[in-house]
Amino acid sequence: MKNFIRIKDYFLQKNRLRKILFNAKLSAMKTSPEIYSSIRLGSFPKGLFIQTQSRCNARCVVCPLRYESYRKSIPQGKMTDSLFYKIIHECSQYGIKEISPEFLNEPLMDSELEKKIEYIREKCPSSYISIISNGSLLDKERAKRLANSGLDRICFSVHGLTKETYEKNMVGLHFYKTLDRINYFLSVNKNVKVRIAILQNLLPRAEFLEALKYWEGKGVPIEIQQSNDRAESLPDNNYVVWKAKNKGRIVGCIFDYPLRYMAVHFNGDVVLCCYDWHREVLLGNLNKSSIHSIWNSKKYQNIRKRIYGHCPSDFICNRCVMAVRLGDRSNYQLLL
Repeated sequence: MKNFIRIKDYFLQKNRLRKILFNAKLSAMKTSPEIYSSIRLGSFPKGLFIQTQSRCNARCVVCPLRYESYRKSIPQGKMTDSLFYKIIHECSQYGIKEISPEFLNEPLMDSELEKKIEYIREKCPSSYISIISNGSLLDKERAKRLANSGLDRICFSVHGLTKETYEKNMVGLHFYKTLDRINYFLSVNKNVKVRIAILQNLLPRAEFLEALKYWEGKGVPIEIQQSNDRAESLPDNNYVVWKAKNKGRIVGCIFDYPLRYMAVHFNGDVVLCCYDWHREVLLGNLNKSSIHSIWNSKKYQNIRKRIYGHCPSDFICNRCVMAVRLGDRSNYQLLL
């Protein structure tokens, strides 16, 4: 399975093929969203996002966690070991393809993250394990442990290549210290696929080009992104350049989150996706139910029907840039 994902990633880096597949997917979704969703949906999620703890040590300018009012409005804490082991045990029974032990947080704030990744690898040997991190907590000891933990991929968010830009965008972090730690990880890493994510609109043009040159010189692929309002979770944010402006009929999700992935918070709450920052759509709790039962529940089935062809105007997807709408491509052209 890991080899298949690597081959898929290689071909998707080819822009022409990526555009062909992207447009074919949109065409199928728009032609018959109900049939499309029934074909894509499996009896168990393809991938699982696990929030082992809820906190982040940064206050990035395009993240809801920067607002104290938001942080106080949601539960905070750490996942119990019993719940974590229960989740991984079920994943091992169904042969899940992908596991990400992070969700709306900084995963390295869990001091036992490497141990948990090792456990995932032991119980789910064929699963593809990945995380997204700012890298600031990756000291030398943790860098070595993470590089040999069984992790398949890590994406570092690095929104700047100067102290001024970086520390303005990623408030609370130290540029030179973090850059040194990421570079040290690159020097000791032999097993983990590394990528760098850059929000292009947060960098001056010259600095953005210099950042591309810097990371490409180190042989690290770059994910160029644009900041969006995360389903209107960032109101009146001057750093946001991508919003869901068109309110036409929704026929699907460009990433197929409700058909392919499940996301669970530290307390066991299962939510719709990573754009549901306010936990509007609660689908169940893994302390009380299994992954399989929630995934196949009547409630989840009804939510999927909404997203793939029957979405009410007050549903969260109407505020999301990842929603596919008939007659409009402006919301997701930035993905190409």
